[in-house]
Amino acid sequence: MTQQYALKIIPLQSSSSGNCIYVESNGTGLVFDAGISCRMITRRLADFNVSTEKIQGLFISHEHSDHISGAGPFHRQYQFPLYATHSTLEAAEEKLKNLHEIRYIQHARPVRIGPLTVHTVKTPHDCSDGVCFIIEGGGKLFGIFTDIGKPEAGIARALTKLDAALFESNYDERMLTDSHYPLFLKKRISSGKGHLSNAQSANMLGQYGKKLKWVCLAHLSIDNNSRQLAYKSVSETVGKKSQVIVASRTSSTGILYV
Repeated sequence: MTQQYALKIIPLQSSSSGNCIYVESNGTGLVFDAGISCRMITRRLADFNVSTEKIQGLFISHEHSDHISGAGPFHRQYQFPLYATHSTLEAAEEKLKNLHEIRYIQHARPVRIGPLTVHTVKTPHDCSDGVCFIIEGGGKLFGIFTDIGKPEAGIARALTKLDAALFESNYDERMLTDSHYPLFLKKRISSGKGHLSNAQSANMLGQYGKKLKWVCLAHLSIDNNSRQLAYKSVSETVGKKSQVIVASRTSSTGILYV
């Protein structure tokens, strides 16, 4: 059967409990972040008849545990290269432990793997050297934009070019204000180095995401957001021009195509 899509995307999980996204084009697969266990990644891919033999690399956005807790075992189990910036790997060294093949990401230098090209966009998130990813394949562009911190110009510019995106919509402002979280954590989340609120995500997507065929809202807080609130906020802004999907916080979301 002839392939009818440029990119196949499977969000395997997206929340503060763990993040992992699979992207494939023409039989070549890449995994972005591994904040869930190796066994869980393998099982969830198998649920969609995706063999780990397709995976040609694991890309790490930054060193926080919800993005790398399963990265070391997953990388060692299947022996594919691990990609990250030098600063991220230094910061994650103790958590990742023994790595057999490291390939350093350099900003403004895309990584080409088979039919896929991976671009990076720096973020102001409170980590050593955080990045978002833009994956190019078959003439289409898909973005993985989480842990953004604040609506920065570089992220806005990148968003204007995308055909589809997995985009952070972390918290509802009222829920965060009223939550049981300590004050320092509330300030960290909303500081500009933490996460985007539903309102911030909606504004960015409405203003800059005009090419998007669909957007999958991601990294929703379990305590300070709901699927309904995130969906309502963004869908009211983007209207009918883009399909709005909400990623599962505890399991895979399903297969998405571009």
